[in-house]
Amino acid sequence: MNERAANQWKKARIPFGYYQTFLRTKQHKHILEVTDLLFIANFKGGSATLAEPESGLSRKLPVYSRQLETISEEYGERNLGDLDESEIGDLVSKAVKFVELTRDGKHNLDGFGPSFASALLNAHFPSLLPILDKRALSGAKIMEASTNSQGQVKGIEKHYESLIRHVHSRMSKDRALTIESMDRELFSEELDDRFKSKNKRRTTGVGP
Repeated sequence: MNERAANQWKKARIPFGYYQTFLRTKQHKHILEVTDLLFIANFKGGSATLAEPESGLSRKLPVYSRQLETISEEYGERNLGDLDESEIGDLVSKAVKFVELTRDGKHNLDGFGPSFASALLNAHFPSLLPILDKRALSGAKIMEASTNSQGQVKGIEKHYESLIRHVHSRMSKDRALTIESMDRELFSEELDDRFKSKNKRRTTGVGP
């Protein structure tokens, strides 16, 4: 275990908890507004800044909201480890479609990338969908992922299916595991050399 990463994970749960508390106060949980994005940006940290104009948010956020509603209607509060193969395939399709919106020129939000979108999914479905970032990919030994010189995963959204299936496989075999405990475990593993920055600059591994 990497103690620094483990402490970083623990500290990040505080702003994540702020967002979960906020969600409990919303009348329509899955209808997104700029506040939802700001909570997630605060949780993820890093250098990315949410810079989408208000006109873009009003046009694009309803698309994200509808996809959240679709996942909720079909899976609600279900546990990832309880899904059968046909269900996991459908869930993967919906989750990947959601994070890929951030790379779609029509629906992308400036400063809000695939990893941020996966954190949004996790907050709305904490028993169902994991958070996608390079530390999770490294901990899950998803070695087909490649990084740039700063150590950020290129096309990270392409690896969300592999991560979901890895977590599903583990949880279906060990009912004591949760999405949160798996996230803590994967994030706290020593980072594989392939995922480290090729520069001397220190990185957190929680980019957008």
